[in-house]
Amino acid sequence: MTDKAGDLQIITEESTVKNTLYRKIVTQGICIPLHKSNILNGIKTITVLNNKKNQGYVFKGGKKECTEMAAIKSQVSEIFLMRHSTPITPPEK
Repeated sequence: MTDKAGDLQIITEESTVKNTLYRKIVTQGICIPLHKSNILNGIKTITVLNNKKNQGYVFKGGKKECTEMAAIKSQVSEIFLMRHSTPITPPEK
């Protein structure tokens, strides 16, 4: 886990970051447990990448968006998350 100029990066051990893993990491691993703390201050994006760092997702949001997501029900929070997300795809060979 690294913080590069407001981007919290999570590098997984997976070769592919699937949508379900991404949702769990951002909602249950970061936003819901940390939205009340100062840890997310200054974070503008949360990037979840595969083990090659060439595939994953970017959540365009930080403390404010995590607090909003934590306050809504789970199905709606998934919609909120995906509306604020951009997929990262590996370059074509």
